[in-house]
Amino acid sequence: MGSGPIPQIFPTHDTATNTGLSTSVTEASGAMGIQDGFFRSCVGPKAGSTLAADWIVEIKRIWAHGPASTLELARLICVIRKQLPRGQWTALWRSGQMPFGRRKGCHLRVIGAGLGWANVHECARLPAGSHILYHLARLDRKTLERLIEEEAIRPALKEREARELVAQFCGDTIKTRSIRAVLRERLRRLAEYFAANLADLNAEDMDLAEAQLTRVLQQIGAAKTAILDATGNASTCTTRPGLLTDQQNSL
Repeated sequence: MGSGPIPQIFPTHDTATNTGLSTSVTEASGAMGIQDGFFRSCVGPKAGSTLAADWIVEIKRIWAHGPASTLELARLICVIRKQLPRGQWTALWRSGQMPFGRRKGCHLRVIGAGLGWANVHECARLPAGSHILYHLARLDRKTLERLIEEEAIRPALKEREARELVAQFCGDTIKTRSIRAVLRERLRRLAEYFAANLADLNAEDMDLAEAQLTRVLQQIGAAKTAILDATGNASTCTTRPGLLTDQQNSL
């Protein structure tokens, strides 16, 4: 994804109610890409729609604008997730008509939740790539605003720089993170994923997840057995049920 400025984005005004989604966006103009006071209205599907099909056209329209509209698309995905009931949200991804997959949708939800507050001035100072914005969305608003003001976050920011910046403010650096720190982070993210999406999974999805996680647990068990056979020291290899939940609560 590119790392240029973000044109055509103006923050939503919390109008995703029974009157439908209404967002205001600016038109790109010249090198600046954003001109205050020059807006176009972007009205979503019919009022109160709870059908996935009604939103797909709007998603495709924004997606067609490319990386420049990442934040606008992220806001829209957040609104759709709140408005659609469980079955229709799942139908959205199974329709075969979405221009991206469910994982990309989850990333956009993170971006929308973490950066949806940005106004037109701040949007112009953000990088455009979804991968970069996904990393930055982990930071709290106060930190983001300060880094934008200091130009540590800027349109030309690369993904590697964004990852290192976020890691720094999360108490780690990419180069010095231990295996245990990486493990805890991966488990935390896995737990958060299931906490956020379990209600949307059907029986087939749950069977798939259960089978894969069971295989992982079997691999862990076999590795533990090998360690115990080699050392005879059980104290260093203790686990407990509910690992994901315990990990999430401890972080």
